[in-house]
Amino acid sequence: MILFRYIGSRKKEAIAEALADLAPEVIVSDGYAPYASYCKTHETVLHQGCLVHLRRLILDALNIKDMEKTFFPEKKYGEQQRRQAVELMRKRHKNGAIALQFCSVIEAFSKIYAYEKVAQRMPAENREEHLQNILDCRKKNAAPLMKSVDTIMTSLSEQLCTSKGDGTVYAARDQNSLFAKAVTYYMNRRESFRVFLTDARVPPDNNAAERAIRPATVLRKAIGFKQSQNYTDSMCTWLSLVETAKANGVRDIVSWLFEYGHALYKYRVEAVLNERIRSIREDGQGNEQQLIEDALNKRVMTPEFNKVSLEGFPFDDWLPWNYAKQLGVTAAATSGHDAAAQDDTSPQA
Repeated sequence: MILFRYIGSRKKEAIAEALADLAPEVIVSDGYAPYASYCKTHETVLHQGCLVHLRRLILDALNIKDMEKTFFPEKKYGEQQRRQAVELMRKRHKNGAIALQFCSVIEAFSKIYAYEKVAQRMPAENREEHLQNILDCRKKNAAPLMKSVDTIMTSLSEQLCTSKGDGTVYAARDQNSLFAKAVTYYMNRRESFRVFLTDARVPPDNNAAERAIRPATVLRKAIGFKQSQNYTDSMCTWLSLVETAKANGVRDIVSWLFEYGHALYKYRVEAVLNERIRSIREDGQGNEQQLIEDALNKRVMTPEFNKVSLEGFPFDDWLPWNYAKQLGVTAAATSGHDAAAQDDTSPQA
């Protein structure tokens, strides 16, 4: 499930209040401090740091984009060109150079994500089997690679960082060095980058959340912000419906909501009519058939709904994951590995 919520602020108090309602077991986020702060004050909550954000800092330090434009001026920037640029960087620097070691980290991340694709859910797998296969794959392949990354970054920290206090807080020796910035970022969040290795429900990044909020980000830019909180709350409700449906394989959102609305309306109309007919029959006064016809004509035009008319409606059948099953669509087939965490309590930020 993907949930949008307006909290009015990015202060740690506002974030803590919003998360308190969710009671998360795991939080997957970038390096924004309030998320880590929340996890420290809630010892049962695990915190997975986003590997993609770390990777981005390393690529910024290597200046891969500019180097690629130099080596591949006619080609579109993409993953294949990035790999070639990294390999050229590797050849250009002598052994032991910081850039060379950063290239090794990037290569390790590429391998980790290649193994994540291998662990995609198969049609015949149930959830438990799928999660176990993910965990086995990570222990065998990703864990050694992350250990190598840790060795490289820890070694570089001795050269590029200084530690404060008990050695758990690091600062860059050169505040203008992008290399030092990337290493400091890793060292201060070191343990959070390894949570996904021991919990198959946890993705190594928060890409799913980044993709989900993209429509909201585009809309925000297009409308120049809205001053009404009611508007924002309504938008959050709509985006929650749409993105949750998409994540579970429902592509025609309008048809899903139309069918649901039609089914609910029909059910409530019939419930009101049946109640009215029962009441007329119990009264036993006047022309029963005529009274029933009048009731039907009146109620079809202006049904007076009440809470009783909702009783017994199969709401669960219309939840997006159940609706998708009725259509023969699985989230795993449409959204890849991200489907593994569809029904757990792992907020991503």
